[in-house]
Amino acid sequence: MSMAREHFVLVHGEGHGSWCWFKLRWLLESSGYQVTCIDLAGAGVDPTDPNTVRSFEQYDKPLLDLISAIPEDEKESVLASMLMRPWPVTAISTASFEGDDERLNRIKRVFIKTERDHMLNPQQQDSMIKKWPPSEVLEIDTDHSPFFSAPEQLFNLIVKSL
Repeated sequence: MSMAREHFVLVHGEGHGSWCWFKLRWLLESSGYQVTCIDLAGAGVDPTDPNTVRSFEQYDKPLLDLISAIPEDEKESVLASMLMRPWPVTAISTASFEGDDERLNRIKRVFIKTERDHMLNPQQQDSMIKKWPPSEVLEIDTDHSPFFSAPEQLFNLIVKSL
């Protein structure tokens, strides 16, 4: 697949917004990749009141809308999300991973395990992987936020996974 066709959709984790990807976005775009960073409902600059987000369907709507709008010749997208599925507290009870929306399941997802993570221990990360299996699992020897602490290492790992 040529680099010109690669389209990375970067999805933030809980407590973040699309802003958290600024270093990785710059590295990817400087290397010729197309990058889209989105804010899920109630996060970042999304105007939705987070207290009104009651389901994953509602929370993920910006992502699903974006994926639906990607032209057919770009359907080979890569979805990078550090935490796989961020969640608002009120939506966690409605979480469904098996048989989730086809628009998400047809896209290559990469889960990057952070080996020195003090937020999510290895068992918690493995549990997340089991609940919604990604296309590939990679490991990085960093803290919980390699997009801040080791963006070059994260960039190399993602590009290597193509």
